[in-house]
Amino acid sequence: APDLGSSMLYAIDKNTGEALWEYRMNAETVSSPTAVYDRYGDARIIQACGNGEIALLRARDGQLLSTLKLQEKIEASPAVFGSFLVIGTCGSRSSALYCIQID
Repeated sequence: APDLGSSMLYAIDKNTGEALWEYRMNAETVSSPTAVYDRYGDARIIQACGNGEIALLRARDGQLLSTLKLQEKIEASPAVFGSFLVIGTCGSRSSALYCIQID
């Protein structure tokens, strides 16, 4: 089980139910993961964490490709249009809506 204050993202084989890979995030998350594809058709997973961190993982093996840390916490799931990620943050000091190029 994950430590308090962290979350796990699992890739599951749909035929066997076995875990193919797992990725431990540094904070709890209520955001859903989002799948995107690069210009070569390779799948990527975007997962936002409550601490404002966004992780970009390679879908086939869970390798972390990139992270971005925003100023406030994230509770929303990301939306993707083309090569742009749109996500909102919330916090006691301010809230924001970000449009981030992901390609």
